[in-house]
Amino acid sequence: MPESAEENRFRTRKCNIEEEDVRKFTDFLKGGRKCALRGLPTITLSVLKKEYFKVFTAPNPYVTETIHNSEREVVGSTLYGVSPLTDRLYLFKLEILPPYRRKGYGLALLTSLAKTYRLPITVVQPISPAILFWDSARKELADAVPMTQSLSGNEMDEEKVRWSHLKPKIDQLERAILERHLRGEPYALAVGRGLDE
Repeated sequence: MPESAEENRFRTRKCNIEEEDVRKFTDFLKGGRKCALRGLPTITLSVLKKEYFKVFTAPNPYVTETIHNSEREVVGSTLYGVSPLTDRLYLFKLEILPPYRRKGYGLALLTSLAKTYRLPITVVQPISPAILFWDSARKELADAVPMTQSLSGNEMDEEKVRWSHLKPKIDQLERAILERHLRGEPYALAVGRGLDE
């Protein structure tokens, strides 16, 4: 069925916005938008664990990391996973310890994840006290870090349908993890590896 002029105009407008977002993000990754991010603290991330078993992003893992400042002090932690379609990063937790809040560490983490993975970030089930932070982060990092709308718990099943074609691989991964554990491998080791590890 041919599309109407209105549908065509909307599709064209939507494509232009997406192309502009891609251009801004590409400029950021190349260092063209550093000025907007000046003043953020320097952080490093340390992987605490990866978990593959029955996670939302399976067959990709959940990754838990600690956030360290330039003095190597732990300032917070995060939990995230990359979509099985590798089209976005789901952020499940971002916690900054009270003495380090409101000093840019949350924004620095978002910037670091965006540079590392080069994917839009989707916050999953943000808690009420953090909603103001997420609104602020979207505005402050608009030209540097692509962020989608947050995902509620009710929307997670709908989102998972996008990679339902990967169910055989996910089932194979779950069987492999259970077999490892039944053979005596400690749980943390059994769930910490994917199929190819």
